[in-house]
Amino acid sequence: MMEAPDPPAAHVLLDALVAVDVSDSAVDLALERLGEIGAVTLDVQVKGGVPTASVDIRGLLVGALCLVAALVQELSDVKGQDRESVIADARLRLATGIGQEDQT
Repeated sequence: MMEAPDPPAAHVLLDALVAVDVSDSAVDLALERLGEIGAVTLDVQVKGGVPTASVDIRGLLVGALCLVAALVQELSDVKGQDRESVIADARLRLATGIGQEDQT
């Protein structure tokens, strides 16, 4: 179950997507925002002189999941298919690499 219907990380990911057309530094700037909003956090602790670090990306994952869910629903509405069919099509594309030719 998703934590929030409108997570800030989803908006930051969309900002980063728009920034791709601008520059790498614009993308970096957008993605830095993930830390600022707490979607990605780093916790470093020292116990017995040994540092340990943990990274929490749950906020980022919730944002990504909400964004994917919104896009799946949009495709479902546009294509007149149920969500399960849209998801099955996406799985097929991932498994066969369809649509990934331009990702170089």
